[in-house]
Amino acid sequence: MGNGLYEIDEQIARLKNVAGLPREAAPGCAVALREYLDRQISAGRAPDGSTWAPRKDDGGKPLEGAAKALVVVPVGTHVFARIKGPEARHHRGIAKGGVVRQILPTTEFPDVLVRAFKAVIVETFSKIMESK
Repeated sequence: MGNGLYEIDEQIARLKNVAGLPREAAPGCAVALREYLDRQISAGRAPDGSTWAPRKDDGGKPLEGAAKALVVVPVGTHVFARIKGPEARHHRGIAKGGVVRQILPTTEFPDVLVRAFKAVIVETFSKIMESK
């Protein structure tokens, strides 16, 4: 059994490292966001789970190349996601035909994504607290 006072001092020292949690967790959150959006794009769904309208010309699956137009990167304590090219016009509903096919979350994050972020943050916190 260790010296209780020494263990408390160690915990206090580790807690001081928690200030770096957002920066440490951002890369994992970026991966979680990318994976989630890739799944949604592959399934032809918006971030909220609603199904995209099919292509008007042949009724096929729209935006099959949208994953290639998606960029998700951690920058410091933030995660940025961007859609470029024609897919961005579909996301905003300003492409030919005016159909909105949302690719990025624009209001709230879906619960499944919030849980994924939380898992990354808890894992990162645990690593910080376990480090010596």
